[in-house]
Amino acid sequence: MNLTKKLCLTALTVLMASVVNTSYAANKAVIVGVGKYQDPRNNLPGIELDTNMAQQLAARLGVSSSNIQLVMDENATTNGMRQAMKWAATGVNADDTVLIYVSSHGSQVPDQNGDEEDGYDETVYLHDGHFTDDEFGQLIKAIPSQNVLVVIDACHSGTVTKSLWSSAGNMFNAKKGVAKFIKPTSPPTRGLAHNAVHKAFGVEGTGEGASGDNYLLLAAAQDTQQSIATADGSLFTKALLDTFEKRRSDGRDFTWNDVFNDTKNSIISADAGFYPNLEGNKQLANKSIHVVDVASTASTSNARPVWRETENMANQGDSFGVSVPSSLVEGQKLDLSFDIPTNGYLNIVTVDAADNATLLFPNKYSPDNKVSAGNFSLANYTSFRITAQKPLGDTLIAAFITTDPVSLMEKGMGIRDAKGNVTANFARLTTAMMKKALGVEAKEASFKSVKKVINVTGR
Repeated sequence: MNLTKKLCLTALTVLMASVVNTSYAANKAVIVGVGKYQDPRNNLPGIELDTNMAQQLAARLGVSSSNIQLVMDENATTNGMRQAMKWAATGVNADDTVLIYVSSHGSQVPDQNGDEEDGYDETVYLHDGHFTDDEFGQLIKAIPSQNVLVVIDACHSGTVTKSLWSSAGNMFNAKKGVAKFIKPTSPPTRGLAHNAVHKAFGVEGTGEGASGDNYLLLAAAQDTQQSIATADGSLFTKALLDTFEKRRSDGRDFTWNDVFNDTKNSIISADAGFYPNLEGNKQLANKSIHVVDVASTASTSNARPVWRETENMANQGDSFGVSVPSSLVEGQKLDLSFDIPTNGYLNIVTVDAADNATLLFPNKYSPDNKVSAGNFSLANYTSFRITAQKPLGDTLIAAFITTDPVSLMEKGMGIRDAKGNVTANFARLTTAMMKKALGVEAKEASFKSVKKVINVTGR
């Protein structure tokens, strides 16, 4: 088998380089999401949230917004994918980072060139049909970069069919999910377990550079399992970004092996019915991931994407009164008070200097966010207190009041165990989740909002 047989798209594949260029250089990202199909019976929920999370990951890896090509739904055709991949190969060199992300169904088609022992090619199932691993491998090979990250959140198990899945109250809050697999027209002669052994989950070949020294592969599900898409985003993508963000916000070095283990544990604890698999270069798996420090790149157009989008959302609603200090010393208690204009539901979000979004209210200690018109103060709550913490610098406070019962806590990443119990004191958020919950993406937003900036200084 030659290098064109490069990728076995069993689920989610990661090919990661050891160095990320933080100057943005010619780093590129192709982000493909297919939630709408020619046959609407194959539609998948929450794919727009997946692509939002992928854009957030791209920013962390040093890709500027101008170098991200987003290909969605009707545009995510086989030709659209082909052209986007060719675009990714232009103007980059060996040291640049290239991210390829696809969230869609997966499937299989009969092998046409005899290089598959089971007689079937794995595919990503795009808006208009199959995109085989043969062609995908050729296009990846054509990218000059030696720092390619490919993420494919899809399911290719030949033992399952499209089905519904539910797990009431699990940590992902997935009330309903769809298996990301399209059944092939005729069954494979062998299952993917056989393929996985003989194809090593991915890059193969005999030519120069085909040894796989620059890649890792992270599969979303075992070959007999199915990855899941939900209205709140695909479970694996959510777990992957959650663990990546947790590791990043800790401020310590971390590796893809760390991310993999955390992701696997999160999915297993949620009883989601699948778990990821890691293959590839062990040295890369255990080498520190270098990410862009958005707090130190404030002058760039791509700096603080979470801050920017949260601020934009807060600008869309009618304003109301707020009392907040202009600055706090690390460790000092934060007191917030609002003049609530109408009965409704209050969500208070903070985005710190490192671009981490956290939900202050509601929280584990006070999950009920229903409020009445009049004065509202966090100081009245004795069950919790909020203090200024690192990272130092400007912190955005954004508050939203909705008439509908919206709780961003229900959308937070990784805050519930398999029994539905809240495990995190304060939920972590993505802007995609906030937009969906508040109705911004569907242009159905109806809320009041206010924003302020607090400067956190050292002691």
